[in-house]
Amino acid sequence: MSDDDNAIKIILLGNTGVGKTSLIKSIMGVNPSKTEESTYAAYYMQKTFQIEDKEFLVNLWDTAGQEAYLGITKLFYKGSQIIIFVYDITVESSFTSLKDWIKSVKEIVDTEYVCGIVGNKSDLFLKSQVNEEDVKMLAESEGYKFKLASAVKDPKTFEDMVIQLLQEYELKFNNPACLQHRRKTVRLDRSKTKPKDTKDGKTTKGRGCC
Repeated sequence: MSDDDNAIKIILLGNTGVGKTSLIKSIMGVNPSKTEESTYAAYYMQKTFQIEDKEFLVNLWDTAGQEAYLGITKLFYKGSQIIIFVYDITVESSFTSLKDWIKSVKEIVDTEYVCGIVGNKSDLFLKSQVNEEDVKMLAESEGYKFKLASAVKDPKTFEDMVIQLLQEYELKFNNPACLQHRRKTVRLDRSKTKPKDTKDGKTTKGRGCC
């Protein structure tokens, strides 16, 4: 795969300062800075993943977490196939905000996607302000994968999360057996297309729906 049109789009969402940029840089082989500057709007880095006998071209989008840039950030939601919500384990508000980020994705993204939650800065576990069980409960209720990671000390964990989500997306939406099953279960709602009577005796066509 070498065409951008075939690339898998992954976006990272979360409050400013949680380390989204650092996580992306860490799996690109770039040493992240502990004083990484905040991202404005969004940018992406591209990486190829070899999983078993298949190659995945991935665009990793790092989005702004500041309130002032949320309108711009939401422009990048559409077309996302994998969404990773990131919080900082040392900042409780970055976790409680995840529900708002999840809600916004559900309101905007209208295509098929899979999600994961990453608790960044696991190397600072002694300063953690977030109950890990609360995160696990949220992830389980939404059907998301969850991992603790450290962009600075343990980039492999975040890369493993990306690989697992790629495999999940492939299994759910690019598996021939699943695609065939979904085609068989599509039904046309005839009531939506049946002509409707009007008071003057004429008929109008209903809106098609499938």
